[in-house]
Amino acid sequence: MISPIKNIARSASKQESLNILSFICDGYFDSMLCEALPQHNFYGPINDGNKPSGWNFTLCPQPNNFHYIANINQSNIVNKINFDLIICHDRTSQYDIARQFAQALHINTIIVEHIVNTTHLDLISMIPLLKKTKNDINVFIEDITEQFKIPGTIIKYGIPNLKHNNRDDKKNQILVLNLDQPTVDSIQPHISTPIVLYDINNLNPKQYYSLLQKSKFYFNMSAEITRLQLPVLHAMSAGCVVVSMSSPVINNLITHMKNGIIINGMEDLLEVWKNIDNIDTKKISQNANQYIMDNYDPEQFKQQWQNIITLTAKQTYVR
Repeated sequence: MISPIKNIARSASKQESLNILSFICDGYFDSMLCEALPQHNFYGPINDGNKPSGWNFTLCPQPNNFHYIANINQSNIVNKINFDLIICHDRTSQYDIARQFAQALHINTIIVEHIVNTTHLDLISMIPLLKKTKNDINVFIEDITEQFKIPGTIIKYGIPNLKHNNRDDKKNQILVLNLDQPTVDSIQPHISTPIVLYDINNLNPKQYYSLLQKSKFYFNMSAEITRLQLPVLHAMSAGCVVVSMSSPVINNLITHMKNGIIINGMEDLLEVWKNIDNIDTKKISQNANQYIMDNYDPEQFKQQWQNIITLTAKQTYVR
């Protein structure tokens, strides 16, 4: 049996390779973290041998340093592996069970908050929890700490540079991912530019990036208000002109007619397309790519995560 005392002693010494119990958020984030930190081992708990439905293994193949542990609980996890720390996502969904494991193993926890809208009521209600940081390290994917004075570290996603070598080679098409066909059919008669629809769940990484690089436009018709949409970031990196429904998240990311186009509904969309030839889409494309390169640097993501993981693993667990 692995004792908590052994885990405390282990955390006091520098470990080149750490064992991290990671409660899965989604495949892209977890694979991005594993690939940025190949020296560490990540373990995801699953039940009954079923891989998590939230991980798209076609788009995000399982990294070599990510492993599954089936049917673990507080009583048997200490017989498995010497864990150095825990990573969980969002206090509203995974935190309670992660805290139970942390208490059993006497190790600290990194909580990654993927909520980015500072005005959302769910976030406001979470502030008392976010400020209780004994044995916990808060990591935010965007700057939501200043307004509410929440202690934590901001680590933005690491987005690769997908810029196409020659924008003139891009097809005059609008890429849409995971929008239903009837909606596309209702839009297409009013827009001269062809709309191509793909199910992101059926794309491998090469196909996914190639579609973004070849498409002149990308439509985001989701009005999701609390979470950052990774395909939008990838589309901007690839130099697509992103045309997106307005939301607090999108409005923080895109400056209308500078690095993207923001619409409030179908009427806006049709009005934009009437004037699309008069819009400097080449400049918007360049600005979008530059914005991602300036704000979502993969090397900075890697270095910040290495620092926070090393710090958390070496901190003594306090009962």
